[in-house]
Amino acid sequence: MDCSITLKGLHMLTRKVFEQVAASVKKSVDKADATNNAELHRFAEDMAMELAIFFGRENPRFDRDRFYQACGLL
Repeated sequence: MDCSITLKGLHMLTRKVFEQVAASVKKSVDKADATNNAELHRFAEDMAMELAIFFGRENPRFDRDRFYQACGLL
C-alpha cells in the first residue's frame, strides 16, 4: 500500500495517513480519559506533538490544530 504521493520529485504523506495516525492517537487519549490515567494522557499528548512536528516538516499545508482535534486533544 502506497502511503505517499510524489509531487515534483518529493514524497508527501497522504491525508489518509494523517487521519489514521490521529485515530490511533485518539484511542490512547480516549483510554487515558476513560481510566483517568494521567501518565497515558501525557504520553499521547507528547506523541501527538512529536508527530505534528514531523508532519509539518513533511507537508507545509499540514494543519496542527486540525490534527490535535482529530487526536481528541482540543
